[in-house]
Amino acid sequence: MTRSPTRSKKSAPRALSALPRRRTGGRSARVRTAVLESALAVLTETGAASFSIADVAARAGVHPTSIYRRWGTPAALALEASLAFADEMLPLQDLGSLERELIDLVTRVRDLLINPKGRALLLLGATSDGEYASARVEFWRTRLAAAQVIIARAASRGELPRNAHPTELIETVVAPLYFRALVSGREIETWPIRKAVRSAIRAAQSRE
Repeated sequence: MTRSPTRSKKSAPRALSALPRRRTGGRSARVRTAVLESALAVLTETGAASFSIADVAARAGVHPTSIYRRWGTPAALALEASLAFADEMLPLQDLGSLERELIDLVTRVRDLLINPKGRALLLLGATSDGEYASARVEFWRTRLAAAQVIIARAASRGELPRNAHPTELIETVVAPLYFRALVSGREIETWPIRKAVRSAIRAAQSRE
């Protein structure tokens, strides 16, 4: 009876080590936070083309080998830093209705794209060079997968058909902001968010 608690305490760190992103305390979590914050800052300043682990390590106060050991490549580090920032800035809150949730999401995306750090995400999302192209694909795959909860909630409330596509509506309401930012150069601030969201919802509700 005196040994079982000891075995339990020893097994917990091994279990947690398999899920490093879920750690909330300790030196490893502090180092990860410092590295990701530094990575986002460097990405904001230099863009993906000049982004380097050496610069991130210097800013974070850690050895470059520690970063390489955990993330492997600059693209992988840039991806995780971008996803962590997007998770923080774009919470997918349950606001009780599809319209409110989409307006909230699109408004946050607009504000993010105006933010200098958000512009760094925009540049990462637009690059097609080497490993960063794969990072871009993974970034959007992860974000769209997370946003599916909005569609699932709407379907459960009867606001959308049960067979509603899990990402089409999200892509429809968010895409115009990226088109303005990356293609047309028109002001993001003037996009009629509420009108566009309502129109997109009506179109989605009319599909069988």
